[in-house]
Amino acid sequence: MVFLGDSITHAWDNKGKKVWALYYAKRNALNLGFSGDRTEHVLLRLNNSAVDNINPELLVMMIGTNNTGRRQDKPEYTALGIKSIIANLQKRQPEAKILLLAIFPRGAKPEDKLR
Repeated sequence: MVFLGDSITHAWDNKGKKVWALYYAKRNALNLGFSGDRTEHVLLRLNNSAVDNINPELLVMMIGTNNTGRRQDKPEYTALGIKSIIANLQKRQPEAKILLLAIFPRGAKPEDKLR
């Protein structure tokens, strides 16, 4: 099991440490989440062998909040980045299942510009 994503995923290493130890450590899970990551950062890591020579059964990915929120990319550009990541993962790890998680909404109210 490999987790890919941004600070939300990265947080398993600190804020989520107890939950990680309870549910994921025994599954030999690998956390490849990095704070501040955007879709292009994940692609860069994949193109530099981040998941090569391993055999995960499952790839869990949540990425895009730093594209759409912080940098305010157009949603279609973020979607294209995510599609590129999925295609890259399917090429590198054809046997692995991919679980794509939605990015969390930003802002408290639906009319919030970043939401």
